[in-house]
Amino acid sequence: MSKRNFKASAQGSLDGLCGIYSIINACDLMLGGKLDYDYRSKLFCKLTNLLDDGRPIGDIIFDGIDFRAIGKLIDVASRTLALDHKVAIERTVAWKSKKGQLARFWADLSNYVAPAEGRTAILGLEGKHYHWTVIERVTENQLKLADSDELSRLNKANCSLDETKIHQLLPTQTYLLKSYPVEDVDV
Repeated sequence: MSKRNFKASAQGSLDGLCGIYSIINACDLMLGGKLDYDYRSKLFCKLTNLLDDGRPIGDIIFDGIDFRAIGKLIDVASRTLALDHKVAIERTVAWKSKKGQLARFWADLSNYVAPAEGRTAILGLEGKHYHWTVIERVTENQLKLADSDELSRLNKANCSLDETKIHQLLPTQTYLLKSYPVEDVDV
């Protein structure tokens, strides 16, 4: 038997459920951290139970979910929050077209993201990470993240909208989220 350095797989390292986590993290961030563990767990189960898209469940969990599925799950989370917390979520796509420069996208995010005012974004990433993450704050040189995989920030110098840098930001695969109060909820 040959010796090798054994490295155990970490929980979450073999799944592509970052999209589910990004939705839950965004909801909790917009609600000021008011979602307790039990509620986040309930929401996690509710969203993962809706992942059936015809593929085997193992493939879905491993490969993750696409942008459209994320949008549908955001809508489910919105209806759930509306019923339980009287808060709903409006979602819009950051950009409809791939044309544009990093400086413009960065400025758009900077002008939009304000969790204390109920606004954040779920960012699609490629490059070093094929990942969904939540933007907590935008500075001149960094995106501060509320991330399920301990990714805490992205430095602007390492980002682009194409394959020229380590992190490829995807404006057409980014949801801008805004929470708003609701009184009556139609289920």
